[in-house]
Amino acid sequence: MRAVIIDNFGDEITLKYSEEVTIPDFAPNQVLIKTYAAGVNPLDIRMRNGDLSVLLGSKFPMILGNDVSGLIVKVGENVTKFKPGDEVYGMIDSNSKRSITGFAKGGSYAEYCVTREDTLDFLPKTMNRFDAASVPLASLAAYQALKKINPKKGQKILINGASGGVGIFAVQLSKVLDLNVTAVSSSIHREFLLSIGSDSFIDYKTDDFKKGDIKYDVIFDIVANTTYKECKNVLNENGLFISNVAKIKPLIKNFFNHLFSIFCYKNRDLYNWVESSGEDLSKITEMIDKGLIETFVSQRFKLAEAQRSHSYFEHNSVRGKVILINEVNIGA
Repeated sequence: MRAVIIDNFGDEITLKYSEEVTIPDFAPNQVLIKTYAAGVNPLDIRMRNGDLSVLLGSKFPMILGNDVSGLIVKVGENVTKFKPGDEVYGMIDSNSKRSITGFAKGGSYAEYCVTREDTLDFLPKTMNRFDAASVPLASLAAYQALKKINPKKGQKILINGASGGVGIFAVQLSKVLDLNVTAVSSSIHREFLLSIGSDSFIDYKTDDFKKGDIKYDVIFDIVANTTYKECKNVLNENGLFISNVAKIKPLIKNFFNHLFSIFCYKNRDLYNWVESSGEDLSKITEMIDKGLIETFVSQRFKLAEAQRSHSYFEHNSVRGKVILINEVNIGA
């Protein structure tokens, strides 16, 4: 099959397009998907660079990519929800069982990929089959973070990094929850972010929200360029700080915070690790089909252009998502 592989960690040059990769085997609780498209995420960049090798391991060749939209071609004997011919999307996890670390193993930069059935949902009825690949990981990261903090109607939330894939979903989902949203991004995204629901906007290049007079109930730091300690003075008395960028230190900290919470310790510095979940994704699908939220694709590349897609993603102020389309299915 066609796939993009890496044989070592490094920059975008390490991404190699091959037409001679073996189609993966699948377990009884998994499905084999013929991909329409795969999403490109910051997580992919960190995997490619080797930043997450402690979690990912270093078994090469390796296929990156967790976002997928595609057609189910085969199902394992224990699969009950889906059948061959179903069009699905999801944040894939090619592990047959959830990893003890919660880290989802990818593989969607390929003509075929495998994942457990519990990671998938049916494609939204209102979205084209290729752009659907831009939704799962980013929307789940935003949805699960907001679910974790459980904000109340009318509360003030500041979203740092609002113009990226996760940020755009966080803005829209916050408005679904009737929150007052302040978006932090570059000025070139100001009008766009206001148009999708932000109540106010801060240009990080000219204003430092940490030095402002406004206090927030929630600070969602998507780009992870600040800390709870730095933001504490602009949080209300019971305000919460949450981040979801994949780093080893926050994962360890999150584990101990969970232990503290068992003994009623009130933690205000939170971390959320995005997890594959077809159940959560089904809630997102419903909101998409109701017109409450939508995706925004900045650029589309062919699978063979994976190097270009990573270069574009890393060196531009990307609004929304970048996807890789399986060129065999472009006319499908």
